[in-house]
Amino acid sequence: MKKAILILSLIALILITFSTFMPALETIRSIGFEGVFTNLSLTEVMKFSFSSYLTFTLSALGANLIIVLSLRKGYITITKYTGIILTLLTIILLYYQFSGIMSSNILYMSLLSLSTIFTIATTVYSFREKEVKPIIKPLTIKEIAYVSVFSALTAVLTVSTGGLIPSPTGGFTHIGDTIIFFAALLMGSRCGMLVGSIGSVAADIFLAYPRWYVSIPAHGFEGLIAGLGKDKPLWVKIVFLIIGGFIMASTYFIVNIFIKGYPLAVISYFRDLFGQAGISIILSIILEKIVKARIKLT
Repeated sequence: MKKAILILSLIALILITFSTFMPALETIRSIGFEGVFTNLSLTEVMKFSFSSYLTFTLSALGANLIIVLSLRKGYITITKYTGIILTLLTIILLYYQFSGIMSSNILYMSLLSLSTIFTIATTVYSFREKEVKPIIKPLTIKEIAYVSVFSALTAVLTVSTGGLIPSPTGGFTHIGDTIIFFAALLMGSRCGMLVGSIGSVAADIFLAYPRWYVSIPAHGFEGLIAGLGKDKPLWVKIVFLIIGGFIMASTYFIVNIFIKGYPLAVISYFRDLFGQAGISIILSIILEKIVKARIKLT
C-alpha cells in the first residue's frame, strides 16, 4: 500500500508540473510573448496574477516533494499536514484556471483535478498509518526565541543592504541570506525555513516590495535545504547551502520570466545566484565557525 501511495505522489508531482506551467505559458503567449528575448510590459494586476499563481505553483511542487521524501523516510506526521497544505494549494490553482485568470482548457484542469484527488488519497492514507519514525517534536521555547531573533536580524540586514545595488527587476540585492544560512546551519531545517520565510517577508513588506509573497517559498525552501547541512562536514554544508541558494534564485527567476521577460530575468538570476547567495554562503560559513568556537547556543 505504501508503495502505491508513493507512486501516486510521484504521479501527482508530474501532473501538477504539467497542468500548471502550461497554462502560464499559454497565458503569456496570448499577451504577446513570442520568444526569450521579448520584453514584457504588464499591468500591475497581471503581474500580481502571474506572480501569485507561480508562487502557489512552486509552493505546491515543493510540498509534493516533501511528501514524497517523507513517505520514503516514514515521517507520517509530516506527510499528513503537508498533504493538507498541498490539497489547499491545488484547489487554489484550480480556481485560477476555472475562473479564467490563467488560460486553461479541459485537459489541464482535468489533470490538476486528478492530482488533487491523488493528494487527498495520500493524505487520507497517512492519517490511517502509524508513525514509523519518531514524531517530530514542536519547537522549544529556546528555538522560538532563536527564530524570532534571527528573523529580525534577517529583516534588518536585508533592509540595510537592499538599496546598495539596484535590481533590474525591481527587487533588492542584499546579504540577508547570510542570517538564513547561519540560522539553518545552527538549528536545522525547521528553524532555517521559518527564519527564511518570516525574516524575508518582513523585510519585503518594510521595503514595499509588491511581490513579497514570492519570498515565502523562495527563502523558506532555501532555509529548509540549507538546514540539512547542520552538524555535517564542511563540504556537505557548502553543497546544501549552494542547493538552497540555487532554489532561491531559481524561484525568483521563474517568476521574473513571466513578469519582466527573459533578458531581465537572466540578469537578475545571475545577481541572485552569484552575488546574493554566493556572498551570503561565504559569510555564513565564516560566521558559523566563529560563533560555534566562542558561544554555546544549544
